[in-house]
Amino acid sequence: MVVNRYLQSILQHPQFPRLCAVSGDNETRDAIIDLLFALFNLHPSNTCQVTHVEPLVDIYRAMLSPSDLKLYSIFRLFEAERKLSVAALFSRWSTSPSAPSSSFLEAVQSLDPNIVMRTCLRFPNWRKLEEQLKTAIDNHDAQLYDPVFLILIFGNMISMNPPSTTIAWVEMFRTNIVSLLVRSLSSKDARMREIALCHLAALWKSLQVKSSN
Repeated sequence: MVVNRYLQSILQHPQFPRLCAVSGDNETRDAIIDLLFALFNLHPSNTCQVTHVEPLVDIYRAMLSPSDLKLYSIFRLFEAERKLSVAALFSRWSTSPSAPSSSFLEAVQSLDPNIVMRTCLRFPNWRKLEEQLKTAIDNHDAQLYDPVFLILIFGNMISMNPPSTTIAWVEMFRTNIVSLLVRSLSSKDARMREIALCHLAALWKSLQVKSSN
């Protein structure tokens, strides 16, 4: 109960969104996320509540920075403890917290195509589906998107909210996320290669259905 009160005081503080904003002070943001990570892991059975996890979606940047990997670890912890998927929460995730998405398609379309392309060109072969909080991350990799997260939101998008118009398909391809899926086929992690291949197959099937219509 004490830990939950600490979490609530932090997450419900009126300055929390500003201090942890994407464009905010990285040192302050990192310190707050470090504290949240420690609190969540003290008593996961009590701390892993939807009301505690939901505010974290708005400050998650989906990058390979240590702080974002810790946030992703909290999401995984919540799923393990509650046996619930956080997919519903990520349907409103956006690279611009001030403009939350209304679907996984909009979440994908919000991606910065330049950062996605950089992630393809400097693909982090060390990244696996399992948590890697102890992996040393250099400054260059910290500026890349987390391919694991992008693969997961693409999978939810193609199964739940695939583009329904030609323009929507074009906007989706412009994010370069399909290029990331292709690049992921050379990942050192067999499970990541398998998931990327499944998503590409689902994409091909969706395109066939679209062309037949």
